[in-house]
Amino acid sequence: MNKYFYLILLLFSTLFRAESQCNVSSFTLSKTNATCLSNGEISVTVPNSLNCTNWVAVLQKVGTSTFSQLSIPQNGGTVLFNSLTSGNYNVQLTDGFSVINYAANPIVITSSYVNMNVSITSTPPSCPNNSQVTPSDGTLTVNIANGTGVGPFVYLVSTPLGIQSISSNNRTHTFTGIPGGVSAAVSVTDQVNSISGCSITINQTHSTAQNTSQSLSFTDRPFNYERDCSSPFLSCNNVRLFVNLRNLTGIRLATIQQPGNAIISIGGINYNLTYVSGAARFKYDPILAGGPQLTNGMTVTTTFNDGCTTISKTSTVSMDNNFLLAQLGTETDPLNCSLKYRVKILADRDVSGGNGYIDRAVYFCQNNQLLFQKRISTAPDVWVTVPGTDITPNPYVISNPLSVNLGVTIPSAAST
Repeated sequence: MNKYFYLILLLFSTLFRAESQCNVSSFTLSKTNATCLSNGEISVTVPNSLNCTNWVAVLQKVGTSTFSQLSIPQNGGTVLFNSLTSGNYNVQLTDGFSVINYAANPIVITSSYVNMNVSITSTPPSCPNNSQVTPSDGTLTVNIANGTGVGPFVYLVSTPLGIQSISSNNRTHTFTGIPGGVSAAVSVTDQVNSISGCSITINQTHSTAQNTSQSLSFTDRPFNYERDCSSPFLSCNNVRLFVNLRNLTGIRLATIQQPGNAIISIGGINYNLTYVSGAARFKYDPILAGGPQLTNGMTVTTTFNDGCTTISKTSTVSMDNNFLLAQLGTETDPLNCSLKYRVKILADRDVSGGNGYIDRAVYFCQNNQLLFQKRISTAPDVWVTVPGTDITPNPYVISNPLSVNLGVTIPSAAST
C-alpha cells in the first residue's frame, strides 16, 4: 500500500513540475525594420507556459549602457520592443538567476529614413541696426536638403518680435519680418506622412544678418548759403540754400524724394526741398516750392526722413552784405630786393549751424570785380587806383577774381 502511494506521489510531483515551467528555452524572435528614424520593432515570443513569473526579456543596443526590459506574460506570449532606431541589439531572457541569450544576437535593425539636413540663411533688414525705426523687414530662409526627411514639415522661428510657424510640404520656407542682429530659435519638425511615433524635430539657432550700413546724417558743412546772383535786375540779397547729406543710398533717396520726406520749415510752414541730381544734396527752390525767398537772418529748419531715420537741423541764414576779409603780407623780390605786398582775400566764412554744426556761407557771386586803391595822401585823404599791370594776376581782366567755387559740398571764395 505504501509503495503505491509513494509511486503516485512521485508521478504527480513530476507532472506538476513539468507543467509549471516557463518554456523560455524555446523562445523565438522577429524584427521589423524602421521606416522613419525610430519606429523599428523587435518582438520576443515565449511558447505557452503555466508559470513565467519573474521572467523578463531584456533588450540592449550594442555599444550603449542603456537597456529596456519587458515582463513575459504569466502563461507565455509575445512582448514588443518598439520605437527602435537603426543599430545592433542583443536580446536575452532572465529570471534573475538564469540567463538565456538569443542565439542569433545581435539583431540588426535598419531604417530607410534619412534624417533632415537643415540649413538656414537670412538677409538683413533695409534699416541699419542703429536706426530710429526697429529694422524688421529682414528674411530668414530654412532649407531641407533633397533626399533627407519625408514631410510634411512644420517650420517655426522665434525672435524678439514674436513667433511664426507654418506647415508645408515644401522643402524651403522663407519667413519675413525678421529683425537683424538677433539670435533666432528655429525648429523644423518632420511629420513623416503623419505616421504615429515618427515625428522628429531639429532645433537650431541662427544669428540673423545685420544691416551694418551707417544711418542717414548731415555732413560736416550741412548748410551751404550762396548769394543768388541769377538776375542782375533782381535783388542780390536773396540766398540759395543747399543741404548736404551723408550715407544717401539709392534706396534712401527714393524714399526721401517722396512728398513730405525732405522739407524746409519757414515761419512754421513746410515746403518741399528739391534733389540736386547726381549729388548727395538737396536745395531750396522757392519757385518750385512756392515759398518765400531766403534772406539774411531768417530761421529755417530742414527735416529728412528716409523711412529708417529722421534727421532735422535748424539754423539762421547768413548772407552778410559787408563781409570781406583781406589778409596783408609782404615779400621781397629776389631780383631787385624790392618790397612787394601779398593780399589774400576771403569771401567765404564758416558760421554756426546750431546743434554743434558748422555751416558754410559764400558772400560773392562767381562774376564780380575787385578794385585796388592806395592812399597817396592823408591831408587831404587821397586814394588812387592801382593799375592792373602792377598786380599779379591782373584782377581787372578776370571775371572771377575771388575764385568763387559754388555747387560743391564746401563752397569757397578765396584768392591771393
